[in-house]
Amino acid sequence: METFRVAAMLSQLRAEKAELQLNANEQQNQLRLLLNLQEVTSIEPMLDENAAIRMVADRIAKLKPLLFTSNPALLQSMVQTHPELTQAKYQEESAHHAIKAEKAEALPRIALNGEWDKNGCIGHNFFAIGATVSVPLWNRNQGNLRSAKAQYAQASIERQQRENELQSSLLTHYQSTLQRLRLVEANQCHLNADLDLLLTAAEEQFLKRNISVVEFVDLYDSYRDTNFMIADAKAQLLTSNEELNKYAR
Repeated sequence: METFRVAAMLSQLRAEKAELQLNANEQQNQLRLLLNLQEVTSIEPMLDENAAIRMVADRIAKLKPLLFTSNPALLQSMVQTHPELTQAKYQEESAHHAIKAEKAEALPRIALNGEWDKNGCIGHNFFAIGATVSVPLWNRNQGNLRSAKAQYAQASIERQQRENELQSSLLTHYQSTLQRLRLVEANQCHLNADLDLLLTAAEEQFLKRNISVVEFVDLYDSYRDTNFMIADAKAQLLTSNEELNKYAR
């Protein structure tokens, strides 16, 4: 029964390994497509996790006095280069130019005309110059002008609302990154070294028949789940940091 239990656990681990490998291959194919690489190109990830975590910690320390400051202009300046806010600014500017265009339509129009006839009926080399002035007396394009002003006001409100949303999102991503950083640092201090010792001790005790196979499998499941949890926490930390980079580089 113990041999069967260990064999079943080994079969399950092989299936999990194959699933993880398929997922890794799928992500490599997506990366090749994004980078326009050939299918035969091998992609080997090279990431110093400890250096990346230290970099995130340094950024969090530098951002804290900038985000939690009594000067609101400093927080506003951090989101000014965000693409979504830039788009909202261009839309507001376009609406402002539309008001100028509608005001120009309400001004009097002057048209100059010139005529030259070499053999005209009045005389040879006849020259004539005329001017036409169209003066709007009634509506003066007020309907289109009011519509343009309303669109400009709406664009200004949307730009301000988008700026407030980006500031709130920046603080949210900062808090999320900070919490994930604390979790990863806590795991590094207390779990990484203890996990390997736990598994080694469990193997020794199982070989000495001091613990049953059920207890060994239970300890190994805890070891595996905790390792997955630590790896997932690191991945979430780096992902959250990349989201933070969209707002503050």
